[in-house]
Amino acid sequence: MSTRRFGFTLVELLIVAVVLSIFAGIVYTQMSGTTQQAKEASLASFLSRVRGALDRYRVDHGGDYPGRRAAITAPGCTSAPLTPAAAGTPAAVRLQLRYFTDAQGRYCTERVATTPYGPYLDWNSDTANAVTGSAELITITAGWLTFRADGRGGGFKLDTISGRFIANDTSLDSKGVPYDSY
Repeated sequence: MSTRRFGFTLVELLIVAVVLSIFAGIVYTQMSGTTQQAKEASLASFLSRVRGALDRYRVDHGGDYPGRRAAITAPGCTSAPLTPAAAGTPAAVRLQLRYFTDAQGRYCTERVATTPYGPYLDWNSDTANAVTGSAELITITAGWLTFRADGRGGGFKLDTISGRFIANDTSLDSKGVPYDSY
């Protein structure tokens, strides 16, 4: 009479555990790379959208980029005015891109007869660099056609004279390309 045992041997269980751990390692490696690539694609997409908004603003405002002039309340604006922002500041850039403006860059939170342009981009202080997580915007008024990021882990940088807009991060992406050259 033969005796039949039910269950698995220790060797069989170890083989299954090894195969499962190899599979989990492969999946984890693939997923972690995909997450970084998604962040990089999101950053590239945001940079493209902002650059498009900057160009549209420049066309409507006689060659000036947002932030070139002070952001003050436009005449005829009856909506609750926001705090004015000096020329060359990140606040002026955000206000002039986010709200309706006149030809001089004066803004209003609603469209009135004196503010026929915009809004160009819903960009607020919470809009962050997808790779670094930083929402900081640094503005300069140097007029340089090329410039570099200030270092690692920054948000964004804009030259309000030339309109050059970059990720303010000198780190390298998954392909070895610096983020400030996107």
